[in-house]
Amino acid sequence: MREVSDKPWRANSPLGSQDASETARHNVYTSWVDDRPVVWDAANRRHIDADHPERGISVKEVDEVLADPNRVEVYLSGRQAYQVVGKTDAGRWLVVIWIDQPEGRYPIHTRAASRRIIRRVSR
Repeated sequence: MREVSDKPWRANSPLGSQDASETARHNVYTSWVDDRPVVWDAANRRHIDADHPERGISVKEVDEVLADPNRVEVYLSGRQAYQVVGKTDAGRWLVVIWIDQPEGRYPIHTRAASRRIIRRVSR
């Protein structure tokens, strides 16, 4: 299990200040992921199931991704939320965004994972 930090670091470049001003991502992998319960209510169930039927993602699939032992969790400090990339029991790759609640993990968004994200987390 891995966690990826999204904290940017400054790229040091011998080519001058123009290149040095660019930021790059620094990935930190750890073995900790959040295993607290998934919190569902009418609002987030409706948002996942009914508001985006074109995605074809069920609440059950979100639960499966959040229970995937090989999922990758990233804290998105700008959104004060967590992004999880993982697989459903059927092998479908999804991205789930959840926020921290006292009761557990509250999913607020989900979508199919892009090929780029899948390659990045499958290494």
